[in-house]
Amino acid sequence: AIEEIAAHSRVVNFLTDDTIIAEGEKGDSLYVISFGRVVVTKQKGDEVQVIAELDEGDFFGEKALLGEHVRSATVVALHACGLLRLTRKDVLDIAKQYPEISDKLEAANVARQ
Repeated sequence: AIEEIAAHSRVVNFLTDDTIIAEGEKGDSLYVISFGRVVVTKQKGDEVQVIAELDEGDFFGEKALLGEHVRSATVVALHACGLLRLTRKDVLDIAKQYPEISDKLEAANVARQ
């Protein structure tokens, strides 16, 4: 499964304070952190609430793959980072071959609600 993910992913780089995804945007990609650290935030009225900080090996954007095409949070690079970007189609195709991928995405989606 890891070889399939690597073969279908595209490397994207972000600098400190770059917005990777923004709450309310349409989304169709999953990101895996290759190096670096990001912060996940959610707007609550006039306040910005920190949901999580993620680093190497973590992933985000799974909700866009599981039917919710609008981003539910904003993710910003805390410092320079490299990510593997996988499209919805590629992840779903890989998940057909490797059901554990679907299980992991679904578990993360439930845990992050």
